Amino acid sequence: LNKCEPWDLPEMACVGGKDWYFFNLRDRKYATGQRTNRATMSGYWKATGKDRPVSRNGSLVGMRKTLVFYQGRAPKGRKTDWVMHEFRMEGPSEQPKQISFKEDWVLCRVFYKSKATTSKPST
Repeated sequence: LNKCEPWDLPEMACVGGKDWYFFNLRDRKYATGQRTNRATMSGYWKATGKDRPVSRNGSLVGMRKTLVFYQGRAPKGRKTDWVMHEFRMEGPSEQPKQISFKEDWVLCRVFYKSKATTSKPST
């Protein structure tokens, strides 16, 4: 997913719509590091703001990271209207510690944020 251009993702999805969901194995930028490589051939996904908690019945179950796609190379990339919400598991896990599913897999929601046109109320 991280190597694909956002405008190519809708045709890769099994179900059409205004947003698309993908399971994605995080591609580490460095073998021993925690940073994720989010570069594509024509741009990169940039994280915006801070991660937001996802709760169920008052318990933390995950975190949501918001990313925006920029065309070009940092720091001179041009911001686009493509947005990704990356969901990762957090909190106590039912899985054994040796399984790295929790740390390496994320669920991504990708959508195109159309510019809302606001009309002035008539007087």
